[in-house]
Formats: sequence, C-alpha cells, structure tokens
Amino acid sequence: MASIWNDMYGMDILKADAGERCSIPEAFRVSEVIQAKRVHCQIEGYMETPLVHLKGLAASLGVKDILVKNEAKRFGLNAFKGLGGSFAMFCILCHKLGLDPKIANLSDLKTESAQKEIQKMVFVTATDGNHGKGISWAGGIFGCKVIVYLPAGSAKVRAQAIRMVGPAEVTITDMNYDQTVQYAMEQSKRNGWYLIQDTSWDDYEQIPTWIIQGYLTMAQEMTEELAKRDIKPTHLFLQAGVGAMSLILSKEELKEVRKHMGLNEDSVILLINTEGDTDPENYRDIVYNGAYPI
Repeated sequence: MASIWNDMYGMDILKADAGERCSIPEAFRVSEVIQAKRVHCQIEGYMETPLVHLKGLAASLGVKDILVKNEAKRFGLNAFKGLGGSFAMFCILCHKLGLDPKIANLSDLKTESAQKEIQKMVFVTATDGNHGKGISWAGGIFGCKVIVYLPAGSAKVRAQAIRMVGPAEVTITDMNYDQTVQYAMEQSKRNGWYLIQDTSWDDYEQIPTWIIQGYLTMAQEMTEELAKRDIKPTHLFLQAGVGAMSLILSKEELKEVRKHMGLNEDSVILLINTEGDTDPENYRDIVYNGAYPI
C-alpha cells in the first residue's frame, strides 16, 4: 500500500496493521518524553497549549471530530520551536558545566558560578525564522549570547521578531538556506561558538536529537489531555519538513484517499498547528487574500 500511495499521491505512508508493534527509537521513549517536560515545566511562563475542537469543520468534512493542538500559544513565541531550542540548550549547558541533564534543574544554571561560565558562551544557528526565534528566547532564559543567521529573502519582520524575544544578534545573509547553515557551522568552528542547529549530518546528530526530544513535550501534553477527556483519536496527521504538498488532488481522488485512510463518520482526527502568524503580512495574504488559490 505504501508504494501505491507514494506513486499516486507523492506521499510516504507508514501504516501498522492491528496488533503490529513498531519499535520506538531509544531517543524517543517515555523516559525521554518525561525528561523534556520536566525541564520545560521549570521555565517561567510554561503552560500547556490548548487542544481545540473544530466541530464545524468536522461536520463539513463528514468526520466525528477534529482536534488541533495550538502551538501558536507556546511561551508567547507564536510557534512550537522554543521547546526544542530550550531543551537542547539546557543539555549543552549541563554538559559544559559537568552536570547531569537527567537530574539537573534550571536553578543549577542560575548560580553565580554557573553564570560566570554560561555568560562566556555563544550559540550560533541558521534559521528560516521560528527556530532562531526559539534559540534567541532560550539564550535570554539561560543568560548566554546568541548569533542567528537568516537566508537571503527572509522577511525583516522575522529578523526583528528574533531580536525582540532574546539577546540574539541577527543577520540576513546573501546566501540560500543550505549555504547559511554551512556558514553558521564554519563560524562556530572559527570562533569557538556552539552550533545549535535543527538539521543533522554525519557527526552532528546529538544536538538535533536533543532538539527533537524537546518537541516531545507536545506529545506528552496531548496524551495527558486526551486521557483526561477520554478521547481516542483514530488518525494523527503531522506535517513534515519545511515544504508543503505540491500535488493538488481532484475531488475523485480525494474520495479514494479517504477510503484508503479509513476516514469516515466515526473518525477522530488529531492535528498540530505548529505556528501562528509569525510573518503577519504573508499570513494575511495567504489566509485572507487568497495569495495561492487552489
């Protein structure tokens, strides 16, 4: 079935049959989920983001319910990225100071002796916007310096938003995204800075892993709230990567997709809204002005 979906719709589908168990990587098991949330709960202003019912949309699409985890409410950052950046930075600082991140607390990084070391540290990253915003914000929490590079063409409002939430020095480069990532890496080596990038490559995997572990707080929050409400979703949709579907399906084709996915009047769909209007002008053009009509 996966190959059929990939050929027909340009999608990769991973579907486990009933009773089939999927192996969870060690880095993403329950103990790591609990650890990430333990750290985030210590940050001032931490609150679980809301899980919203879209009853009207569910009715129009002929399903039982649609729930959306609204990350636009996360830490006042208008996006989920602060979860990953803050957890990764916490882990890096703990290792630098000889602390065990599994048991260390945020208060351990606020001591006078810890701050003497942390304030000397510089973190650098490349970003399209939200990741750099999260790193800048985290730098303000922990008391370290942050350098952020954005690729050419980045909206100035995104650069300003990064400056407003933390101590970051922000530069829009004349390079594309991949080149900007390479430049950030080179600068980290040249200046002895700490590269904190949400992109992995050979020999650079631990920090991206910590970033992804930070996002697990969303999963823990959803699991706890769904259990309290006695709701069991039948389908979970996650957007992946920085792109979007370029294939437009016709209404015959959509019926076929629904059939293969088992979407019907009993379906309960869970979605994650990863960000709000982080670029207000373009957001308004797309959502309200029909910049990209179907």
